[in-house]
Amino acid sequence: MINVKRHDLCLRISISIKQAMKNIKTISLILALPLVLISFAQCASNKSFKLQKTAPFTIKQAISQNYLGGRQGNKGEKITIALSDSDIVLDSLFYKNSTLKLQHNAEGNFTCKLSFSTGKHYTMHENPQEEYDNKAPIVNANFPFKLKGNEAVVSYLKNDITYYYNIGSLTKGEVIIYP
Repeated sequence: MINVKRHDLCLRISISIKQAMKNIKTISLILALPLVLISFAQCASNKSFKLQKTAPFTIKQAISQNYLGGRQGNKGEKITIALSDSDIVLDSLFYKNSTLKLQHNAEGNFTCKLSFSTGKHYTMHENPQEEYDNKAPIVNANFPFKLKGNEAVVSYLKNDITYYYNIGSLTKGEVIIYP
């Protein structure tokens, strides 16, 4: 009789342990699943920006021209890129911590404008306390390249794949003054 009770007690403990193990597995799965999903989401958001060593096009000219005018406070840089006989279409320009969409113009060149116009008034004063309300400029922390000075990178599509190529420093052109 005692052996039967002991056997019955051992069986109940064994069943309880099995049930507890199932609960632990379920809880572990519930806790681990979000971590796995978050890690995959991180991988998907880290887009690869690998630079190509050579490009399927030749850059005939890459010019940066400061511009002023059109209206008060309007200023920036106009960038023009000319290619030598190529069927490649440039998509974007990565320049001075900005990503700019390139437009294909009638002359066959690719152009974009980097505007420095803020439309905001900054207080400049010999007493730094008077400049307290000035806001710091916004820095693009997600900019994918470390570029120096006038250095620029272009993106282009080839067989539905985006490639990136460092075109080097842009040549400074004459200032454009709009009326």
